[in-house]
Amino acid sequence: MNVTERMRSSALKNKEKGAITIVETLIALSVGIAVLITWAVQQGDRLEVDGARAAGRDIATFTRAASVWIVEAPPATPGNYGIADMQDCANPAGARFLPCAYSGNTAIHYATTDTGDPVNFANLAIEVTLPPEGPTGTIDFGVFRQGADANEDGLPDSRPDIAAIALQRAREETAPGVFGFFHLQFARQDPSGLVTDPGDPAFNLAEVENLARIQAQIGADPTAPFLRVDGSNEMQSGITFVNGVQLSMVDDRLDIDSPGGINFETDVNMGNLTATEIDATTLETQTVTVFDELKVDVADGVTGTGFDRLDQSADIVRIDGDVVRLSQDIDINKTAIDSNSTRITSNAADTAALQSDVQHNRNRIHTNNRGINSNAGDIAANARRIGANTQGINNIPDMNDVSVCSPTLTSAATTSHPVWPGSCDEGCPRTCISSCSGSSTILTYQKRDPDTLTCFNTTGRYYAYRSCNCH
Repeated sequence: MNVTERMRSSALKNKEKGAITIVETLIALSVGIAVLITWAVQQGDRLEVDGARAAGRDIATFTRAASVWIVEAPPATPGNYGIADMQDCANPAGARFLPCAYSGNTAIHYATTDTGDPVNFANLAIEVTLPPEGPTGTIDFGVFRQGADANEDGLPDSRPDIAAIALQRAREETAPGVFGFFHLQFARQDPSGLVTDPGDPAFNLAEVENLARIQAQIGADPTAPFLRVDGSNEMQSGITFVNGVQLSMVDDRLDIDSPGGINFETDVNMGNLTATEIDATTLETQTVTVFDELKVDVADGVTGTGFDRLDQSADIVRIDGDVVRLSQDIDINKTAIDSNSTRITSNAADTAALQSDVQHNRNRIHTNNRGINSNAGDIAANARRIGANTQGINNIPDMNDVSVCSPTLTSAATTSHPVWPGSCDEGCPRTCISSCSGSSTILTYQKRDPDTLTCFNTTGRYYAYRSCNCH
């Protein structure tokens, strides 16, 4: 029996027992991995699309700002210009063709320079020329790249699909400028005749990558496909159409010259055509009978295609609902504020009492701090004395044998000089003034140092007499 047969036999036995077999586990893992791979690929594709659309929005923003700048503040000389010429965010009165929300660090997703560096607003150049019809400029947004490096040139492969999404979003985000003309396009619009085989001698990688390179043309263009007026908003000449119709201003009137005639046609009744004066060689009409007024007589006002966007009834209903809701919120907040104000007022006395207690305690703390500071010196002195006493006690050989310092004051005193100044006032009434007099002598005796407990010599003067002077 081979390995497969043994696994199959084991699987059958385990299946009969209701257990999950190794084979079933492998199948479940395979299905889960396949689902995960599919989800990851879809997620990567979605992220690429989102990044390309973000790049398109940034391209539209930069191009629109550049088209307005080249019309309103055209440079005096040709050359390369950039973001510094379109915004001066340090000066409140500086240029703001490009909003200051954007900076030189704003990067364009997937766009790279010729050297493969990421494209940002700082390295975008507006190549300006000054032809007779007006200033024009070209902006190269680089080649869109993403993914593998199939040709092993050190750069990711060019991605025309991502560039196409970015170009589509850029065109959706903007339109031909009011003050000037610009359009966005690939560096190579037509791929026909392009050699894509790297083995072909005629293969040109730059031409292939031009299918993923987005460029913009801004400024004056005499072939712009829309009607423009000059800066003063004055038409200096008439308009001629390809069918021969001409519109011209002559003095203060408008002349319409149409070789095929002029017809006014409509499928619905437009009401009355009204004019204060009509001057024409021939006027033929079948339904127009009133010439002294022009009015729209519709019960519900002007309605129909093109006017629906003027209907603001839904917005009015929504705004009314918001006003009611906000008014209710204001009333609720006012009630809460009034309640809090009442509580604050009722707590004012307690707050004042607490503030008084805090100040009283602060004063007591200050007084205690002064007492602590004044006691600090005594504590230090006592500490020194305790230390000295400890040292003196340690120096005494036998604590039970402490000799008396000799001679003492009593033994040093003599009969002829018995009075020591310290005892002059002893024996006299309190109302009397005592004094020592007569001959005196200096006696030497010993005292014990209270700190070191050692004996030391000291002197005292003794007198022969003591007197009491009483009044």
